[in-house]
Amino acid sequence: MLLAAGCGASAPSQSDGGPPNPDLSSGAADLPAAASLSVAWDLITANLMNGTNNGFAINCDDPSLMASTLVFTTKNAANQSATTMVACPAAMDSGSATLQTPDTTGPFTLSAVIAGKSMSSSDKLRNLAPGDVPHLHIYAFGCDAPTCM
Repeated sequence: MLLAAGCGASAPSQSDGGPPNPDLSSGAADLPAAASLSVAWDLITANLMNGTNNGFAINCDDPSLMASTLVFTTKNAANQSATTMVACPAAMDSGSATLQTPDTTGPFTLSAVIAGKSMSSSDKLRNLAPGDVPHLHIYAFGCDAPTCM
């Protein structure tokens, strides 16, 4: 006599050893390969009053700031983004970094903030292409100038 067990009960599924179901993949294969973009940056106190007060240089370890990480974001025309976190070196108010990009062709928009500093912002550099070496101003205490919008 043959008994059927588990009617109505769920049992863990077992793999048949074949390839995973492509519908369950992460979708990462659909994204284009990434490239990188080099950027020179400088850290400035603020750019306020619609750009008339451009601030002055400030070191990453200034007691009023104590910045440890800069967060750069590159975004492409399809609104895909890539984020690169870079250490903010002590006793420095400028530096350079190699950033990840969401694709290999661009154009890209580049911006940055200081990790943990909600008032920080940067200029927004637009229409960048791989191979460009832009210079980005990062503002520790805010920016209301058109270049930051």
